[in-house]
Amino acid sequence: MVLTEEIFQRLFDRITNMNMANPTARELRRLMFANAFSVEVDKAGRILIPQILRSHAVLDGEALILGNGSYFEIWSPNLWQDHSDKQISSDANNERYATLDLSL
Repeated sequence: MVLTEEIFQRLFDRITNMNMANPTARELRRLMFANAFSVEVDKAGRILIPQILRSHAVLDGEALILGNGSYFEIWSPNLWQDHSDKQISSDANNERYATLDLSL
């Protein structure tokens, strides 16, 4: 996930206000902040993805940029294809989205 500084700050504030005695909240803190990096955008609009994140995302040349509302994600084309194939299953989607209110 690539977040603007403003969005990251809002997320940071929400997570750090969670009850630290809750093990799930502590895991969320680790997940979100242990490998968070601040990056600079160069004059050409590029960012340098730290090696630890490139390794985690299996980025070895090509990458896909996927918009997600207030942030975007960077995916390995192969990992995205695997993930995308799983999203196509209508049975899984029925279960996945059943609890969401998607009414307009």
